[in-house]
Amino acid sequence: MRQKVNDGTIRVYQEDSFRKVITLGMTGHYDAVYASPIVINYYLDEVLHKPGALVFDRRLPFESNDFSLSSIRQTDVIKQFNEFLEKNQPLIMELKRKYRLTDKSVQ
Repeated sequence: MRQKVNDGTIRVYQEDSFRKVITLGMTGHYDAVYASPIVINYYLDEVLHKPGALVFDRRLPFESNDFSLSSIRQTDVIKQFNEFLEKNQPLIMELKRKYRLTDKSVQ
């Protein structure tokens, strides 16, 4: 991919506004938008109310994101959070479904 950028086969444009990146991607004037699919889907669904306006292409390079909680001083908070996660699996699964989050993969 880097070679294609270097030789001009692929042109890269940067924007300072996430909204602008998404709306430019939706116009069809650009072939791709590079950002976290989780964030893009949330933005499309919850902010723009246009779910599915952009589609994730698994054939393109991407990285998965992990979410972590840690603390040296607040071990009790970590323990409470772990207990919450264990006791509330139906809620966790519903939130994952609602926000299209999956374990170790991209939707």
